[in-house]
Formats: sequence, C-alpha cells, structure tokens
Amino acid sequence: MAPPTDLDNHYRLMNPGKTKDFRTFSAAAKVLSLIKDVDKSILDIGCGFGILVAMATLRGKQIIGIDTSRYMIEGSQAYLKHLELKPCLVSLTTIEALLEQGERFEVITMIDVLEHIEDPKRFLLTVESLLAPGGSLILSVPAHQEFYDIRDERLGHFRRYDLAVLLDHLAVTQLDIQDTHYWNFLGWAERKFRQRFMPRVDTRRQYAFRYSSSLSSRLLNRLLRAYFFMIENRVRPVCGLSIILVARKPG
Repeated sequence: MAPPTDLDNHYRLMNPGKTKDFRTFSAAAKVLSLIKDVDKSILDIGCGFGILVAMATLRGKQIIGIDTSRYMIEGSQAYLKHLELKPCLVSLTTIEALLEQGERFEVITMIDVLEHIEDPKRFLLTVESLLAPGGSLILSVPAHQEFYDIRDERLGHFRRYDLAVLLDHLAVTQLDIQDTHYWNFLGWAERKFRQRFMPRVDTRRQYAFRYSSSLSSRLLNRLLRAYFFMIENRVRPVCGLSIILVARKPG
C-alpha cells in the first residue's frame, strides 16, 4: 500500500470519533439540507470519512460514497460500523469505473473535491455523464485564490476557486446552474484578519484544535458546530471561505 498522503493524514487526524471536527460535520449538514427528496439516489464523490453518507443514511436517504484513497475508505467503513450502518455503503473506486458499470444517480455531491483535480473540466464531464436526466450536482469548493498558501499545497489543492473560475469550469458541461452562494463567513473573516494583520503566521497552526481530542479542542469544536448548524447553515452570507454550487442536468 502506498504511504498516506498529507490529505490522508489530515482526515485521519480528524477521525470523527476523536474530535467531531466542526467543519466536516457542518459542511455535510449544509449539503444534505439542499437535497429535498428522500427517495433520490445519491452518490457522494470523495466521501472521506463518510460523514455525509452516515448523515444521509440515518435520515432515510439512498446514498453510496466513493473515494480513491484506501485510508479514507477504511476510516469511513469503521465509522459506519461504529454507527451500526452498513460499511458497504462506501467503496474504493472511481467515477470512471461507475460509468463503465452503467451507473446513474439522481443526485451527486462533492464536498471539497474539485480543487484536488488537475483537469477539472474533464472530471466534470464524467460527473455529468453519471447524472440521470434531471439530476442535480451539489458541490462545495474552497473560495478565494488570494488565500492559496502552503496548507492548500500540502493538501493537494491545485487551486482555490473564485466564482468566475468555477463557472468557467462548469461551462464545458450542459448543466444548468441553479444556485451559487458563499459559506463559512466566520472562516473568511478570520482569514482576512490574519492576512491583514498576521501575514507570517503559518496557517497550519490555526487548525491544530481540529486535530486534537483535548477537552478545550472538543469544546471549541462543539461551539463552532452549534454556530454553523443554527446560524451559518441557515443564511446566505455575503462572503465565505467556501462556495456552494447547485446545478441541474437537463431532463
């Protein structure tokens, strides 16, 4: 087995059983809130530790998750077992393999995936082919290329997204853009403040509490989760550290 990447280690350190990282759970909850119909077939691409898959399954939705990292799939299967859910809901495979198998889905979700793809336009064309007619794509990407730094680089991000760039990448498809909005205003405000007044601070340090199982870190994660669930996930901030996009495949 290949050694774990920085991205693998990032998620392994944020094992949901250890920290219940505020951002991972909040982003999954936000995306899940955009899926209105219970009976839609859902594919979560880049499922990571399976947070969205678990949340959706517990709410009665039909969902499977895929990832290309063995470490992520092993972690997500362990998490699903812990919740007494079927570990077969997630699998180690690619979107190309699913397409070859003739699979089609009514909803496809991608939380922080596209920035890891070197050729996003080709990737999106394949994703479009996996959507059933009338199906929806819901994705999130890190926003503002001006914030791109060593942490993005180490996590395998080819870019952060400005809205115009994201729309340009989607333009190669036939998908109709239904909605775009920012998310994580709190993170954006913190990043702008640090960029203005503490430009030399290593951004990796600011995320240390997300990796820790200490009492203070768990309390901070709990407080931030409460903020996102009760406030951030219910509004449309004027700016944010992420962009959320909803698109529909013509029926």
